[in-house]
Amino acid sequence: MPECLPIPELTPKQIKRFWAGVQKGDGCWEWTGYCKCGYGALRLGQQCFRAHRVAYFLVNGKCPADLLIRHTCHNPLCCNPEHLISGTQADNMQDKVISGRSSKGEQHHYSVLTEKHVTAIKTKLTTSYHTLKSLAEEYGVSPVTIRRIKNEESWKHIEVAGFSPAAPPPCKSKLIPGLTEQQLQNFWAKVRKGQGDDCWEWIGYRDQKGYGRVRAGAKTFLAHRVSYFLANGKCPGNLLIRHTCHNPRCCNPNHLKSGTHADNALDTVASGRSIKGEQHRTSLLTEESVTAIKIACKTPYHGQVKALTKRYKVSAGAIQNIKAGRSWAHVKV
Repeated sequence: MPECLPIPELTPKQIKRFWAGVQKGDGCWEWTGYCKCGYGALRLGQQCFRAHRVAYFLVNGKCPADLLIRHTCHNPLCCNPEHLISGTQADNMQDKVISGRSSKGEQHHYSVLTEKHVTAIKTKLTTSYHTLKSLAEEYGVSPVTIRRIKNEESWKHIEVAGFSPAAPPPCKSKLIPGLTEQQLQNFWAKVRKGQGDDCWEWIGYRDQKGYGRVRAGAKTFLAHRVSYFLANGKCPGNLLIRHTCHNPRCCNPNHLKSGTHADNALDTVASGRSIKGEQHRTSLLTEESVTAIKIACKTPYHGQVKALTKRYKVSAGAIQNIKAGRSWAHVKV
């Protein structure tokens, strides 16, 4: 049953038949008719549509064919319009993670290991020495899978007494030495302090990414890391120093906090600074070509995806992702 079929206008008889299959309650309005893959399904003419999409269409007058209709109640049978919102596949996956419904461990359809296997692996890593390669060969997985278990990057929900994850690899950031009085004066002389909670901008040498650089002895250091070190008395070598102001030149200690690469990547996404669309270095498409693809997809025909892949020299998956709104969602048509 295609998720993105445009819903046609319903006759009064079809509308009456639809609502007759919905059991209304104080919370969810559950579909009592035919179900497919856990979702209510309704046949209109020669096509079959998901019941919650029909409910959304009847209340809002439209149901975007390029978006999913998500359940805020996480009940796939629910047809209560107050529990339905539109969104992309990425939004839907985020809902799944937040609600704790994402498949993990041996429940995942790609899983080769079971909880019993992982318990044994963690026990062996705790009680005796085993190489990643030997454990990988024993359990028929890759050494990367064993390393991820060892570092608790996966299968974190399996607890084994005495097991502790391996320490993360040290960051390449150099440890900052103690600075002399002259070096301190030279450093602060190149910092233009703002008023109040404004940024303190570095006015000395900057690298290609816009970060301030300062020399201490025979080595150079990032200026904002030196500022963090001077304010806190330490600067962890295995962590990044992130800017809450998103200004790489800033050396205001109040705008700096430590974190991992993952924290830094989340900051990039949250601030809207992540590279997307044609600005991405691997992009084969432009906003103009994506606009043309989206316009073409509004009038589908047999073999359309194959024709578009040949014309724009991209994969069928790239075209399908554009159609479903999973990529290039910022390009509106």
